[in-house]
Amino acid sequence: MAGSVAAAPGRFGHLQQLRAVAALMVVMQHARFPHYPHWAGEHFGTLGVDLFFVISGFVIFWVTRGETSFRRYLLRRIVRIVPLYWMLTLAMAAAVLLFPQMFKQTVFDPVHFLQSLAFIPAFNPGRPDTIQPLLTPGWTLNFEFFFYVSFGLVYFLCPKRAWRLPLFSALLAGLVIAGKAFAPAGPVGLTYSSPQMLEFLAGIWIGVWIDRGAAVPGRGGAWLLLAAGWLCLLFERQLYAHLSSLGALLGSSLIVLGAVALERAAPARNRVMEFLGDASYSIYLTHVLVMGALRLAWLRVPALNGMPHEPVAFMLVGIAVSACLGALIYAALERPVLRVLSGWIEPRRP
Repeated sequence: MAGSVAAAPGRFGHLQQLRAVAALMVVMQHARFPHYPHWAGEHFGTLGVDLFFVISGFVIFWVTRGETSFRRYLLRRIVRIVPLYWMLTLAMAAAVLLFPQMFKQTVFDPVHFLQSLAFIPAFNPGRPDTIQPLLTPGWTLNFEFFFYVSFGLVYFLCPKRAWRLPLFSALLAGLVIAGKAFAPAGPVGLTYSSPQMLEFLAGIWIGVWIDRGAAVPGRGGAWLLLAAGWLCLLFERQLYAHLSSLGALLGSSLIVLGAVALERAAPARNRVMEFLGDASYSIYLTHVLVMGALRLAWLRVPALNGMPHEPVAFMLVGIAVSACLGALIYAALERPVLRVLSGWIEPRRP
């Protein structure tokens, strides 16, 4: 795994494609046929979230390197995640209020609704043992928003630049250790002390390594990292027994490092996958709603019920429909809104 020192790449196409893969993994997790709610590989899809968290850590560090304003940094992050999430949460609230018969485990509660909009972790009233907002995929945004704010506060308020990343690393590691030591029972404590917080940290330090021009594996080393990372995720359940929750952290970190290293060694364009990477946020937030509608429609078509390999057929159709509709929402809604709001933050100079 020979490495060499080189300048960091200007763009990360492989990482963008990896965002698409992570989103489709989560979609696959929920693309389960109503009559067959479980399948042998269902847990694998949830690991797409771990990939997202490591990628987020890398991206936030990378785009913040030259930033000097905490206000601008935070506004960029708010503009990136809040508008679409709020719009879909409002749509979900309206659907639950108008058509409650369509939802078995989702109920409208005003306090829970406000907590959802404010990114405050809370138990779902319809599933009291689960920490979920009204729009269920938004549970990961509670992690993301806390990461954005805490990283920004440490990065911009710490007077000594050399102390910033070690201090933030100590903060997240301390939260996880405190969670193990005190075993909080509340949703806020359970969320912010989760070992998944360390995945953001892993992404940050991968970014530090690349930014400092450290020795990065070449093409062969990058492929080895990717192969090792995917093997870790494939056998994450087995690793979990020996490494607690570090199997997902290790696998996701190796994959992200491999993708970044491959960018320098063998840059490549795949316009379809990169577009899906751009649309991954829309795909992720909308896929549960799309899948619910697809299940209802599927069950109303007798010819589809009992067909050969029905669960596989439903999964493939569900992934395709979720990707297409999510991409459409990105192109028609998310991207235009993001462009307008970004223009307010940073008006173009003549």
